[in-house]
Amino acid sequence: MSMNYFSDYLKNDYCHNCKSKTQRDYLEKPLHDPITEEYFIFAECNVCKKKFLYIYEDDEPKGEIFPKARVSGGITKVKLVRVFPKYSTSKTDYVPKKISETYDEALRCMDNYAPNGAVAMFRRALQQICIKKEANKGERLEDQVNVLPEDIRPSATELRQWGNLGAHEDNKGIIDSVKMSDANLAKEFLERVFYAVYEYPEKLKLSQKSRNSK
Repeated sequence: MSMNYFSDYLKNDYCHNCKSKTQRDYLEKPLHDPITEEYFIFAECNVCKKKFLYIYEDDEPKGEIFPKARVSGGITKVKLVRVFPKYSTSKTDYVPKKISETYDEALRCMDNYAPNGAVAMFRRALQQICIKKEANKGERLEDQVNVLPEDIRPSATELRQWGNLGAHEDNKGIIDSVKMSDANLAKEFLERVFYAVYEYPEKLKLSQKSRNSK
């Protein structure tokens, strides 16, 4: 049974099937897990009629407003971190095969709700890029990123640090787990590196070739 009044909770959501930006019909009341602070919504796209399970995490103060009065009272802000059955999409134009395979493995971690594994694999892909760019294999990754274009190094450094959180303990011996929203952020940083190192230079070459042929 469709519960249209839930459509006011999060408006104009992106449909992961038909790509429409549209309101959704909520088929069940939102569920809240008080331990993980996650919210689960089963909804149907108003355009293609496909059904999805959406998972949100608390994200104060940047998230979308999501009333939880029907769950535990009050108002919170949340960020979309997971969609079943479709979530991750590969963006590996012009990326070497081995690096692309590592990236795809990270996406499979995200598809199976394994953010620690995802950020570790994103970090590995970053290191593969640096080595491909002839960084010294014996160096630490924090030094290897210096082979990358200067303007992209901050993104690479953030990605490296997220990867460290997912794979290593800190200097106090504490291992912190990352969230899906963190993994999604690390994914964005890696894709920025992909664009700067591989996609943009190739597109520039294609543009020059096309223009010179006129």
